[in-house]
Amino acid sequence: MLADSHVEEGGHRLAGAVLICVMAVGSFALWTVVPLVCLWISSKVAANNTEEYLLALPMTVFAILFFGMLLAWINRLYLAITGVLARYEAEEEEFGVAPRYLRGPLEPLLVGSLIIALIAMVIWFFVLAKNPPLVPL
Repeated sequence: MLADSHVEEGGHRLAGAVLICVMAVGSFALWTVVPLVCLWISSKVAANNTEEYLLALPMTVFAILFFGMLLAWINRLYLAITGVLARYEAEEEEFGVAPRYLRGPLEPLLVGSLIIALIAMVIWFFVLAKNPPLVPL
């Protein structure tokens, strides 16, 4: 029976590690890939630049909200698999009061990936980008 608990614990750790990796990649994708895909889709659908931007802005906002909700669901799954959620609910039952907000690894991953994405954008814009051709807005 002891061997089964070690196998189960190892499986939970592996699943937790995989979910953290998914959340890390997803956090970077939230700030980079999702807006780029929305811009690409709007460029294929729209007839001109004005329509492209008018379509891309709300599409990007909704896509980021949806993707953020997906990341929050993965974070909640991580908390359930690793047992944090069960300990939180047990404390709530035992003491009658639990912390107001249960945090997982998603919050620091989102903040860290945003900072890295902003630094990369500033480096690209001021160091790597060449003079863009003049295009009407």
